[in-house]
Amino acid sequence: GSSYNGTADFWNETRSLLSGPDPFLNASKHIDIANVIDFMLLWTSGECESEFRSFGSRSQEVPFKFMIRDPDGFLPRGGWSSPHPVTHNGPLRAMTELRTGGNPDYNILLADRIHKHYFNNGAMTAEASTERLRKRFEEMRPGFAAEARRWNFLTVRSWESYVNSWLNTQLPRRSASTMQQLRQAGMYPDVLAPALSQHGGSIPAGGGVTMTTNTTTIYYTTDGSDPRLSGGGISPTAINATFANDTREPEDFVITGETWKYLDDGSDQGTTWRSVTYDDSAWASGPSQLGYGETSVLTTIGFIDTDPDTRGNQKNATTYFRKKVAIEKPADFSNFAIGLRYDDGAAIYVNGIEVARTATLPVDAKFDTFATGRTPDENTYFEYPVPSSRFIDGENTIAVEIHNQSAGSSDIRFDLTLRGEIDLTNGSNITESVMFDGPTEFKARSFDRTSNEWSPLTSTFFSLDTVPAAATNLVISEIHYRPADPTSAKELAVSSDRDDFEFIELLNTSSQPIDLSGVYFNEGISFFFADNTILEPNRRLVLVRDLEAFTARYGNLTQGKIAGEFGGRLSNDGEQLILSKSGAIELINLTYNDQAPWPIQADGNGNSMIFTGNVQAQATSWSAHAAIGGAPGMPDTALSSGYEDWKTVNGITDDLSDSDRDGLSALAEYATGNNPNIANPAPVITLGLVTAGANDFFSITYQQGLNISDILFEIQESSDLENWKTIPAPILVEEKVDPTTQTKKVTRRLSNSVNQEPKKFLRVRMVR
Repeated sequence: GSSYNGTADFWNETRSLLSGPDPFLNASKHIDIANVIDFMLLWTSGECESEFRSFGSRSQEVPFKFMIRDPDGFLPRGGWSSPHPVTHNGPLRAMTELRTGGNPDYNILLADRIHKHYFNNGAMTAEASTERLRKRFEEMRPGFAAEARRWNFLTVRSWESYVNSWLNTQLPRRSASTMQQLRQAGMYPDVLAPALSQHGGSIPAGGGVTMTTNTTTIYYTTDGSDPRLSGGGISPTAINATFANDTREPEDFVITGETWKYLDDGSDQGTTWRSVTYDDSAWASGPSQLGYGETSVLTTIGFIDTDPDTRGNQKNATTYFRKKVAIEKPADFSNFAIGLRYDDGAAIYVNGIEVARTATLPVDAKFDTFATGRTPDENTYFEYPVPSSRFIDGENTIAVEIHNQSAGSSDIRFDLTLRGEIDLTNGSNITESVMFDGPTEFKARSFDRTSNEWSPLTSTFFSLDTVPAAATNLVISEIHYRPADPTSAKELAVSSDRDDFEFIELLNTSSQPIDLSGVYFNEGISFFFADNTILEPNRRLVLVRDLEAFTARYGNLTQGKIAGEFGGRLSNDGEQLILSKSGAIELINLTYNDQAPWPIQADGNGNSMIFTGNVQAQATSWSAHAAIGGAPGMPDTALSSGYEDWKTVNGITDDLSDSDRDGLSALAEYATGNNPNIANPAPVITLGLVTAGANDFFSITYQQGLNISDILFEIQESSDLENWKTIPAPILVEEKVDPTTQTKKVTRRLSNSVNQEPKKFLRVRMVR
């Protein structure tokens, strides 16, 4: 390689260290060894040219990292004929030098990286590769169609044939053939990494996972550390897994013809009907298959006419089914297989958690949502694998919602089977269940005591009873888009820019922990939640613009936690905020504003804006926070905006009372933003003259509480102090806000100049 930015000294030093003794140890600060392994696994999987880019910095302590420079030919037309060998030297001969350097820690790292990418839906598995390429092809399709017509070189049909060859043949074969080459080259050990009955994710409280391997020893940790020490020893924190004495046989737990509870009245059951504790004693019951309009059903269910005024029966969209199933030691099984016969869309829940959904049922389907298409085959039991950790030892609840395709459909059908399976493809030695008591970073390795050989690392994350983030369980609870200026020495030592003190708070509104993996802000600000970010029920998560500035103002949070710093700024004039998750699924979409009916106190007075209603995008669902600066991570209190609340807080029972004897009634004290128990020495109303153009005008200035929305201020005039009438449209001259007292001085003038106005009296009338 040649240097194109900076000197080549660091590069040449790296080359020298790689060719010297123990390059894994001595060059590890010069070259990112995990990165170069990943780079070579990708590069050798295709046929692109032998070109790469690399960057590193001695001064920044960044070891060299690598990327493909020119991917031309990576997916050659006609398929791979001569892909690069997995034993290729690599840049700087790094792969050969590391492989022959004799350090066992390199060999295990190489195996770990291979296992990470080629197993458990890793980046290089057939499933992940084809799905990734499928998305790219769909992005390219419109452009290719246009270019094909323009140049008349390839037809869309020939291009689609090329696409399908890669998706259906080339990529699925490539993962398996690469693994075969890696094993033959001695780069992947024969000791199989522990295969988990569920590879990460949420498991129910009381559930557990088992591990399978071809050896008799597995070490695991639950603190995120490696069970293997550098050099090959056993970590003192590693736990030796206990193996089961007997391997169970596959077993049926639900077969066709069994009794199910069902509800066919067209009602909206929300989500509670899925839960274990839901009372379904009033539901009807009958043996499967269940449905109507089909001769094969054993139990004919009913329907309602949702629109009696329309000719014919407009059948309800959804029918609900539930069943209790007793399973002893479900973790003994590798997984469970659900067989579903349905017409036309369905979602299945086990112990309240969704485990399967047909392609014909949208993820946000409600009780009145119809399936988007028909079942592929009404007579087939479609199989859905379910991790054994989704079931608990004892009684389990299976809940299913079946959605018809249309209100005029003539039939509906449902049946379900459940079978515990045993998978011995990863060895026949199965451990007892490993149980967790909270979110756990789990790592495990198999160990062959005869050869003292370790397996690659199985690494994943488990949580208890978590559900994916959704529009129904997550809200933006607080937005601080225009904080008060920094004033304290501690704040000013960090930043004099008020925007650096911005924050957004999210709240889990459900009764279950939610997993924010794959959730991100893609409009307004930018932020990606780290994988395995768990938000507990009724807990808050805070995103800050500048962590140092935020800490200077608020200190360390006693409740809630900070997820990180977001990119960009929150607009002081209002803007759209969109929170989404993987798959471009929109969770929250709102556009706030700094004008009424949005809380105007949030626009520079130092108040944050909190969610107090039911609809995120609705202005009236938001209120100003009672505390200047808000309360990030804490329960919120809305700024009192009602006279009756104010009276209760201040112990007032009479609207005309004047306990501080300053001449203002209780109602006037509230309207002008004053304390009813402290005399106000300054006048709240003054008269004057203002000049506009060449003319002078009578004006009146009055004080108004910033947070008052239920009092109407009227300017009235009179010539005799007895008969008063309201001036319809006095002209606003200015408003001066005092954030300290949370009041403003409002000056309005008459429309006619002094020369045109007769002698008159002016007053301000405050009306509830």
